[in-house]
Amino acid sequence: MSLREKALRAYQLEQGRNEQEKAVLHATQTERTAKAFREMFGVEPDGVTIDDVVIEDLRLRAQYDKGEFRCFQLQGDCPTCGKACYSQGVSSLADLGRMLEDFIPTYSHQCPEESPPPSAGDRLVEALRELISEIAFQ
Repeated sequence: MSLREKALRAYQLEQGRNEQEKAVLHATQTERTAKAFREMFGVEPDGVTIDDVVIEDLRLRAQYDKGEFRCFQLQGDCPTCGKACYSQGVSSLADLGRMLEDFIPTYSHQCPEESPPPSAGDRLVEALRELISEIAFQ
């Protein structure tokens, strides 16, 4: 077997081990998230993938700090700008009820800035376009 063949074979074996390790890690993290959800809310989730939980029409994301579970965040729409985002931390059933009643986006959410009103020149150009369009279709 040539060096090239040996190197390619070693790389394939390493990729296989990495994939297996990743699968075990994902399964472990998924179970940790499901357990935290069951303990906090007392119900079984409909679905869990790594750190996302789905139940009924709700989606929550688990937050971990240095590998330790911290809280969940509810996915919703910002009441100010309407963009999808996550809520502030939810650490109890009552917190979840509060977020369902009065959604508060996470501190990292930033509403997009509103575009400035059109300038006088832009308004004039738009008025001229409308006038030309009206004349052209008469």
